[in-house]
Amino acid sequence: MHPTRKNSYYFRKSLLNAIPFLVTSLLFLNSLTWGQTAKDSSLLSIIAETDSTKSTTLPLSKEQLDYSVSYQSLDSIVYDAAEKKLHLYEKAEIAYDDVRVKADYIYYHQDSSIMTAMELKAGQPDSTAKPQITQGQESSTFTSLQYNFKSKRALVENAYSQYGEGFILSEQVKRNNDNSINGFGNLYTTCN
Repeated sequence: MHPTRKNSYYFRKSLLNAIPFLVTSLLFLNSLTWGQTAKDSSLLSIIAETDSTKSTTLPLSKEQLDYSVSYQSLDSIVYDAAEKKLHLYEKAEIAYDDVRVKADYIYYHQDSSIMTAMELKAGQPDSTAKPQITQGQESSTFTSLQYNFKSKRALVENAYSQYGEGFILSEQVKRNNDNSINGFGNLYTTCN
């Protein structure tokens, strides 16, 4: 016999012996596998009836604010959850209702609802870098501000505002919740 024919003979013989093994293996493996079954919807109703957890709604805090406080910052936002304090750095903005504040640094204490804003780079000649508060149509620049979101009262240092055709520069301004303003060290001018 030729050596090539001898090798092909053994190959065919081993292949014929392997076929019953392969068929048996496929049948056996097929019986060990299974597919996913559809969930029985009746089980879900049984689980829902016997669920021991109760769905409750927590009462809202009486000290919660009427509107949400939104904020953003260019550099960083640091929130201390234990103290409930929020720090916003560089080109920070915070908004509540119709009040919007922009400053270099803003600090908000959640428990007292008091926001403090100030400029960190004092003495800049560019007035656009000055901290600014806008409420409705009124806008003022300042060096520091404390604003209570609950009472809507504010204490403003070195405020510069325009009212009508005139401008008012004040060392200190107290704004009450009825929109009345008390100023100290005021200077009124019609020149910008």
